[in-house]
Amino acid sequence: MIVHANTTNVELTIGSKAKVLQDLYQVGFAVPEFVIVSAESLIILQDDPTTGAQLQNEITDSLRASLYAVRSAAISEDTNLTAQAGRFLTKLRVTEPELISAINEVLSDANSKGIPTKEFSVIVQEYVAPQYAGVHFTLDPNSHYQITTEYRAGGGEAVVGGESVSKITNSRSVTLVATSPKKTAEPFYADLYTVATVIEEKYNWPQDIEWVWHAGKLSIVQARPITTISSQQWSGIQLLDRRLTTDSPFYYAQDSLAEAFSQTTALGFSLLQLLYARGRSVETAYQKIGVTYSATDHFTQFGNSVFIDKSIELANLYPSLGYVGNKIRIVSLRNFWTTIKNMYRLTFMSISPLAELQKNVTYILESEFKTDATLSERVNVYVTNYSWLYLVGIKYAHIQKKLEQMVGVAETRTLMLQLHNTISYIPPSSIEVLLGQSVGNSVSYDDTSVFTIIQQSKTKQSIEGIVKALAVPAWKQSTLINLCQQLQKLEHLREQARWGGVRLMQYVRAGLADISSYDALPHVKISELLTCSVDQSVCSDRRTSFVGNKNVLLPTVIASFVQTESEKQTYGVSSGSCTGTLVTHEQLQHLPEGDYILVVTTLSPDLAQYLPKVVGVISRNGGLLSHMAIVAREAKVPVVISSRYLKLGSRVYLNGETGEVAS
Repeated sequence: MIVHANTTNVELTIGSKAKVLQDLYQVGFAVPEFVIVSAESLIILQDDPTTGAQLQNEITDSLRASLYAVRSAAISEDTNLTAQAGRFLTKLRVTEPELISAINEVLSDANSKGIPTKEFSVIVQEYVAPQYAGVHFTLDPNSHYQITTEYRAGGGEAVVGGESVSKITNSRSVTLVATSPKKTAEPFYADLYTVATVIEEKYNWPQDIEWVWHAGKLSIVQARPITTISSQQWSGIQLLDRRLTTDSPFYYAQDSLAEAFSQTTALGFSLLQLLYARGRSVETAYQKIGVTYSATDHFTQFGNSVFIDKSIELANLYPSLGYVGNKIRIVSLRNFWTTIKNMYRLTFMSISPLAELQKNVTYILESEFKTDATLSERVNVYVTNYSWLYLVGIKYAHIQKKLEQMVGVAETRTLMLQLHNTISYIPPSSIEVLLGQSVGNSVSYDDTSVFTIIQQSKTKQSIEGIVKALAVPAWKQSTLINLCQQLQKLEHLREQARWGGVRLMQYVRAGLADISSYDALPHVKISELLTCSVDQSVCSDRRTSFVGNKNVLLPTVIASFVQTESEKQTYGVSSGSCTGTLVTHEQLQHLPEGDYILVVTTLSPDLAQYLPKVVGVISRNGGLLSHMAIVAREAKVPVVISSRYLKLGSRVYLNGETGEVAS
């Protein structure tokens, strides 16, 4: 009537939890001794309670213990599709005379929750009185590139039951965890980390592992797949595991650039790097405001996504500063005065007058560039003129930061959204005709969305009225009104700068269109084109890699430090609320009409085409002024930025005003 731990080729009905425990036991993991009561045996017990004595004798003959644990093992429990962790009753510290009663209690509990006996089995296990017990997640399902252990001294019921526990969280980076002070903070952690990693490798999936530590020995009580992780997310984590093998701290993040560079080819990435290279656009933009910018390549690609190395980015402007964890600290006295000077210039930067900026943005939009220019000449026009567009962004970010200092980050988002609604983006007809046939909505070569000019009607609400509605002291209101007026002007100029970026990329595209000898043009670097040093086999390999990484999803922040809950931002960028089924844009193309919520990595402009087919959008990266966010607001589709891991296919409620996401 029972199945032993070492039994193979089991023909009786037992649940996934029991099968995994058998599997771990049989390959040599430390698992407390156990037997399994199959569904067939439970049916006999229910039909004829007098068989209980025989069942108890079978259990105790096979499993000698002073105390037992009786655990559920439903057919639907702990599968790749659903975990159902904590749903069913567990009985601990069960004595021998109490065994059948405990089995009946666990079975009765399952029946009361709609599980028929034929779909249920029970694990009877030696109860180990632990010094420590807990749950280990090889990938924290609610965070980024991290692992988490929740534990407490004594029994593990409190951990599973959601009571107050201790927690150890680390980066998944193997080398960093191996040297982490937290690893030796508790006696069990070294063994737990090693065993958990092996179990994850065995099943090739992130694991939720229950464990106990007794008499200096680790035992695994159960292991189940983390079901909130998608295969695309797991592919992304595996990619990072292969890449991040350094002993040095790291901090990579995506920002607004990720919107236009979410699926980046070699050509698109090399054009981006060109703008930030020494003596090029970005360095020139900073020079215009007296800031010394040390152009060092701070971009990297994981899969097809562009990330910023935050440490290098910081050092480019402030060479004496660096990140210690996620905090900015003085890490060197090298070029200390350059750091101080740059801080001063950026803090007290003058916004007005904007006439020169407006003049140069207008030049980019209206000038007649040479139609017979070579590719090299076109790239030079692109790089030279982009500095003015970048400068618009610098000044816009400066005003935004000043607003955040005055009223706070959340209030600034609300304020910016209200100000955005007071602006009409109506370009001259000549510019509209010029850009009307353009491809893309950004400066990215890989942005192939249909170009759109957002023509928003101006609201009647005044800046003064918006500011007075905020709960700020009267003495601040005058300064705040002035900042809002500057932001309003800059936002209008910022949208024109976006058109300018599209115009510059359109000019480069025209030069690239003349090159027809390369089958894999998007996978050729711009330097290779300009120097006629293209290697077709290398380009072919890049194309293969690009296609293979198309469905890889990555965290928006990849760091060796632990992110706190307060740093995992969730906020709305387009108001409204809805409930729907989570889908990707690839899935959406093959689904019938329905209430779908689109899940995306970034608010990439090319995804705006799917807004008519969805009731809401959840993005892991983006902002109020993302092109897609603006289009979504016009279409009255709620959008939330959230770094939570969410399971595709699940039903989710979102509120685009409060940023709430509930599943």
